[in-house]
Amino acid sequence: MQTQWRRLGALTAMVVMVAVSAEAFAHTRSARSPQRRMVVEDVFKADQGAYVVLLKTEENPTRYLQIMIAEREAMAIKLKLERQSPPRPLTLNLAESILRSTKARLQSVSIDDVHGGIFLGALRLRQKARTWTLDARPSDAIALALGQNAPIWVAQQVLDKASLEPVPAVKPTEGAAAADPEDTIADLEETL
Repeated sequence: MQTQWRRLGALTAMVVMVAVSAEAFAHTRSARSPQRRMVVEDVFKADQGAYVVLLKTEENPTRYLQIMIAEREAMAIKLKLERQSPPRPLTLNLAESILRSTKARLQSVSIDDVHGGIFLGALRLRQKARTWTLDARPSDAIALALGQNAPIWVAQQVLDKASLEPVPAVKPTEGAAAADPEDTIADLEETL
């Protein structure tokens, strides 16, 4: 029994160390550059089965940021944009349930850096007087922000490196069929 308690204590200490390290790392990333508020413009299927979430700045001049994401994350974002519920809970719904049950609130989402086309994001959470930051994939963070009505911030340095100006990313052309929302939801129901 003592061995189990020691393991549990060691595991708890490790989780606390990871959480503190992640918070410090995310804080140093976000402290490097001013941020601009962005909104989700659209989610669409791009070439070769990839999906794109398109963000745009709220203020002028309008700048766009496209982030390649996986199909499931695209479906989760699309469902949130359309204010629909999936037929079966997604991982995103689990995260929302955890926030509700712990009375934690998502204050904001940030995309703080980009390396070789990989975007780095974070969640800013609050529970009573305590606030903390957790690393998160931008695709998951964006979907959670849409569901929790939280702002999405992007570091100016990310916009400087990866944004598109002044015209948004081109959606699939006539030769490539755009993903129909009904097809996307039907695909989701089949995979669940």
